[in-house]
Amino acid sequence: SLLSSETRAAYVFAGEQDETVLPWANAQMRQYYEEAGVQVKYESDPELGHYPYWEETVAMDIGQYCYDTLEAGITLNDYTLGTEFLTQGAFGKFDQFEFANELDVEVPELRQWGFYYFPNACQTKECQFQLTIHGCGMSAEEFAVSFGNYAAANDIILVLPQAINCFMGDVEGDEEAAWNQVARDGSMMTFMKGIFDRATSSDTSSQESDLASGEYVYNTAYPECTWNCDEDDEEEL
Repeated sequence: SLLSSETRAAYVFAGEQDETVLPWANAQMRQYYEEAGVQVKYESDPELGHYPYWEETVAMDIGQYCYDTLEAGITLNDYTLGTEFLTQGAFGKFDQFEFANELDVEVPELRQWGFYYFPNACQTKECQFQLTIHGCGMSAEEFAVSFGNYAAANDIILVLPQAINCFMGDVEGDEEAAWNQVARDGSMMTFMKGIFDRATSSDTSSQESDLASGEYVYNTAYPECTWNCDEDDEEEL
């Protein structure tokens, strides 16, 4: 964890009908965190699979649990799913290749563009920050719909990195490559920590220019059919 042992909290949810992240994997995750001294809230539902719970409630549940566990004194506001957040802040992109080069790390799992959301209210006040990581094969831009209105309603800055497929990469059978992704000083964790450090820096002198440089039309960073296209769509391209 990037936090001290006194302030670590994790929320683990398992849909027992989930065929993407199997229940045993969530149970192992729970055990791993508990053995590391992390305060864990574990919930499961026998009727749910991978997506319904995630889409509707997970951002609020994770956020409120962690804030309560850390005794932050923050009560989150309700929100509904949608794209209204795009009119209530800046949703921009940043060059992940350039950022990785600055950190002097090689992260082959990255696509070029990652994303951020900066609520308008955060122009004049300190805000919370959350690193939001998509699941395997997902678009971070589309994933933002699950978190954007939540962030806008609660003045939370988001950074949403984008992987080619999974952040862990395809490292089956390569122990050195696998360890490089999960180790605290490995390239992936160095990259993620770099995002934390940049986003929470007290130096805001380049904030205005940074936000301006990331402007683009939402959901156009990658070519159509980068994700979730059927064969007919691919043939038309």
